[in-house]
Amino acid sequence: GQIKFRTSPFFEILEALAPPIELQILPNNRGSATSHLMLSPATVDRLKSDKNMRIMLYSAADPILGQYSETDIAFPQQLEVRVNSEQVTSNFKGIKNKAGTTRPADITDVVRKNPPKYNNTIQITYALTQKARKFHLVVNLVKKHPVEELVERIKRGNVLTKATVLKDMVARNDDPDIEATSTVMSLKDPVSYVRISLPCRSSICLHNQCFDASFFLQLQEQAPTWTCPVCNRVLLFESLVVDQYVQDILMNTSTSTDQVTIEPDGKWSQGNKTEEAQRGGTKRSYEDDDDSDDDLVEIIPDDRVKRLKQETSQTPYPLANTPPISSREQSTTGSAAATNAPGSGSNRQKRKSEVIDLTLSDDDDEPPRPAGR
Repeated sequence: GQIKFRTSPFFEILEALAPPIELQILPNNRGSATSHLMLSPATVDRLKSDKNMRIMLYSAADPILGQYSETDIAFPQQLEVRVNSEQVTSNFKGIKNKAGTTRPADITDVVRKNPPKYNNTIQITYALTQKARKFHLVVNLVKKHPVEELVERIKRGNVLTKATVLKDMVARNDDPDIEATSTVMSLKDPVSYVRISLPCRSSICLHNQCFDASFFLQLQEQAPTWTCPVCNRVLLFESLVVDQYVQDILMNTSTSTDQVTIEPDGKWSQGNKTEEAQRGGTKRSYEDDDDSDDDLVEIIPDDRVKRLKQETSQTPYPLANTPPISSREQSTTGSAAATNAPGSGSNRQKRKSEVIDLTLSDDDDEPPRPAGR
C-alpha cells in the first residue's frame, strides 16, 4: 500500500512518480535494485515553472503501520544511489540513534527532463540492512517551502500578544508560598549566540526565553529534531509563536544590549545598578516616564513683582559693614572653594527655580542690590 511519511513543513509531498523500490533483508551481503522513472509533460512543466518543485527520494523501514500512520524517513546504513549512472551526492543519514532526523534526498538535478517521458534509470546499491528490516524507497514530487516562507507564515498566523505574556507571568508568580525574584533574560539565540531577530518559542513551553525563528528553522531543515533549544521539549512547527513581549524589548533596546532583567510583574530594565552609578546615571525602567522639574521656570504675578521692587528699594545699605574689595575677593574665593568641595550640600540640592521678571524692559533701571553681610 501507499506509505505515509511524517509530514514536514519544509517538504510537501504532492504525488509519487514511480512505484516503491523494495530492498530485501541482507544483513551480511551487498544488494542492488534498479527502477525506472519517466516524467510526464505536465510534471516537466511544473518543474520548469517553479524552482521549489523538486524530485526527492524517500525511504522507510519495516514495519509499515499502514496508510493512517506516519512513518519516519530512514535509509539503509550503507547506500549508494545513481541516476543515469551519475551518483547522487546526498546525506542519507540523520543524527545517530535519533529517529526522524533524516531528510529526503534531492535528485532533481540528475534526473533528465527532456525529452518528456525519458526513461531515467535509478540504480541502488545497499548493505547492512540489519534487524530483519526491509526498506521501501519512493520517488516523490515535492513542493519545497523555504525557511523565509515559513518565517513569514509564523509572523502572519501565530502570535503571543504582550498582554497575554504579562498575564501569564503574573499568574505564575502569584503563589504566596514562593517568593518571586527578578530574572535575567538573554536577547541572544541560545544556539547561534547572535542577537535574536524574530523572537520565537513554542506555545507549550513554560519559559519566557526565546530563540531566533529563522536560525531554528534552518537547523530543522538540515536535521529535524524538533526540540526546543531552551528546555528540550518536543514541539511541532504549528506550535511556534512570535512572542510580542520579547519583540517589544528588542525594539526598545540597542543592538549592543545582550540581556535584560525581568521583574516578577513583567517590567524590565537593562544594565546594572553598580555600572550605572559609576557612569553617574541611574537604572531606569522602560516604563518610567517621570519628567524632572529641574528646568522649570517660575513666572510670578505683576503685583508680587511690584512688592519685591518696593521691598528692595527700601532696604538700607550698611556701607560700614561692606568689606574692601581685596577681602571680598578672598571671601568669594573661599566661598567658591567651599561650594565646590566634594560632598557639599549645594551640589546635592536640586537647582533652585529661576525667577524671571517679565514686566522689566531694557530701559528700566536695575534696582540696587543689598550689600552682602
